[in-house]
Amino acid sequence: MRYLLAFLFMLVATSCFASDVKIRVLALKHSKENMAQGDEDLAFRSIQRAREKGLGIKPIGGHWVNRDGIMRVVLVDFEWNIDKFREFVSEQMKIDAESGDTVIVFTIGHGFRQGKLDNLGDRADVLRAIAQAAAENDQRTLWWQLSCYGTAGMPSFTSLSSKEQELLSLVASSDSSTPSPAGVEGTLMGKVFDAIAEDSKEIDPNGDDQIVAAEFRNFLRSSGTRRADLFFASSEDQVIFGGRSLANQIPIVDRNNPQAEYPSDYIPAPRR
Repeated sequence: MRYLLAFLFMLVATSCFASDVKIRVLALKHSKENMAQGDEDLAFRSIQRAREKGLGIKPIGGHWVNRDGIMRVVLVDFEWNIDKFREFVSEQMKIDAESGDTVIVFTIGHGFRQGKLDNLGDRADVLRAIAQAAAENDQRTLWWQLSCYGTAGMPSFTSLSSKEQELLSLVASSDSSTPSPAGVEGTLMGKVFDAIAEDSKEIDPNGDDQIVAAEFRNFLRSSGTRRADLFFASSEDQVIFGGRSLANQIPIVDRNNPQAEYPSDYIPAPRR
């Protein structure tokens, strides 16, 4: 009876700390046009549909922004203060933060062949600002960028610190020579969210409630878009969604049998 109670306690404790995928979405519109609002609305409708299917996903804000943080109407702006943008993103990342979740920073606005983003400046500076905000908050972050010529001026991830590389990944809406149409990214996000909510083997083939870069890339490839070639991460085993709950961080010690490596959902049963 004592062993049965211990086993039931472990089952309950494990279920309390189950590794569910958690996602928060921050939409940042940097071009003051109806197109930007329309793409934000499309993404947020995808979020609501996934929530109804049981996915732990929520929007944490939709804002008009420039490199000074919140967008202001300016006639002449000679100051490029990307630090204000980083500070704003960093503060937003703190909203409703949960251990092991992923923040999607969805930027929406015009991009240019020279590697600049409308009202934000150089893509390289924006990448570094988001990466720094992620490191400040120890926050796994996916930058989903909607802009024309999406990879123009994008530096290598190796230019980031090791911690920033560990936390940041990127999806671009187009390559450096191609415009990006409106009304596409929110739909693709919806496919991603739906697949996670439905525990689809297409996005999580081994069913471990953890989606690494290789799995995410394969799912993007299967979606029929070029996003597989426009997805960037520091390694193919980098975790993009899920897999960092408290339960997965506690080492399993087997006191009854030879110590071994165990899967994340392993439940040690006491020996009678």
